Amino acid sequence: MKYFNTIILIFCLLTVSEKLHAQTSINSDSLLLEAKNCVKKNDYSSAYSLLNKILSKNEDNDIRLYLGLAYSWDGKYDDARREIEKVLTSRPQSQEVILALVNIEMWSDNPQKALDILNKALTTSPENIDYLYRKAQVLDKLKRPNDAIQVLDSILAKDPNNEKAKNLRTAIKIENAKNRISVNFTKESIDGLSPWYSGNVQYSRKTNLGSIIGRVNYAQRYGLKGYQYEMDAYPKTGKSNYLYVNAGYSKAPTFPKYRSGLEFYQSLPKSFDASIGFRYLVFDQSKVTIFTGSIGKYLGNYWLCFRPFVTPSSGQVPSITGFFIVRRYFSNPETYIGLQYGYGSSPDDVSRFISKTQRLQSNKVKLTLNKCFKTFWVASLSTSYEYEEYSAKSYRNRYLFDITLQRIF
Repeated sequence: MKYFNTIILIFCLLTVSEKLHAQTSINSDSLLLEAKNCVKKNDYSSAYSLLNKILSKNEDNDIRLYLGLAYSWDGKYDDARREIEKVLTSRPQSQEVILALVNIEMWSDNPQKALDILNKALTTSPENIDYLYRKAQVLDKLKRPNDAIQVLDSILAKDPNNEKAKNLRTAIKIENAKNRISVNFTKESIDGLSPWYSGNVQYSRKTNLGSIIGRVNYAQRYGLKGYQYEMDAYPKTGKSNYLYVNAGYSKAPTFPKYRSGLEFYQSLPKSFDASIGFRYLVFDQSKVTIFTGSIGKYLGNYWLCFRPFVTPSSGQVPSITGFFIVRRYFSNPETYIGLQYGYGSSPDDVSRFISKTQRLQSNKVKLTLNKCFKTFWVASLSTSYEYEEYSAKSYRNRYLFDITLQRIF
């Protein structure tokens, strides 16, 4: 009887223990789910509180890893590093943990430390494709393109169909090419007018100080035709900023006699970028100053941008134009699809100054397809539709087709 009572007592204790463990597990799962919902809402402080509450009751490496990831998504890299390094001590060979730590170093602008972590991981897993791919990305960030391509070649030797490695290899080769030649042709069809034709040939060269571009433009409008000679430069002014400088000259009536421009570009936190500047055009009978700028945001593979143009007019309300641009990038920066919407009186419409037409307002939609092929060739196709007011209460349609072919070397 004594032994029977002892057995019953042990059974009861085990049953209670299992129930308590199950309740704790269910409670932890519900708290984790709640924390993940807070992260989705960008309520990181609440998520940290919930995750730490779980950890105070039970040391769980999966929970601590998620806490570290949440810190990294919130830009708190020191906290993220501390938590994930704790997990790494108990999971030194975990690919998930190692790559999370690499991401933190990359996002906190420590690519050399990220490379050290990957090199250490590769000593025990030299054939790991994911480690090798991240190493190529880090080497590219460190401005070591040849070393990055060598690593990618080793991946493709093992896995010839690895699309990620192929795309990164192409992107690195394009990014580090110094020269680019392009040819452009544009046709515009406007109600009541003969077609307009324009185009250009340009050469650009990357230097240590920034890119320099020389361009010859041609235009045929209103039975007039002629050339314009233009130069752009993008001098670097700092680690995260640069200038756009433009100058042009023409004797032809289809272009302004002189044109110039200056714009300052700045990269901002949270994948934002912004700019501010102006354009200045000189015609035979007038001079035009246009103020402009932009605000852009990268969201994964998407880039969104708004660019206004403000043209002051003596004694009148300034002319304002706004352009909204969305691009969806694919395998490399040269392959994307873009959609643009513009409203207002287009500031770059030279036809207003070479005819008696007073263009007032317009609505414009433009679609662009940009595609890289054969590594060093880029083709761009654009088409747009515009409904423009060319005099008070008088409207017409304008259609545009544009094609550009570029060779990078």
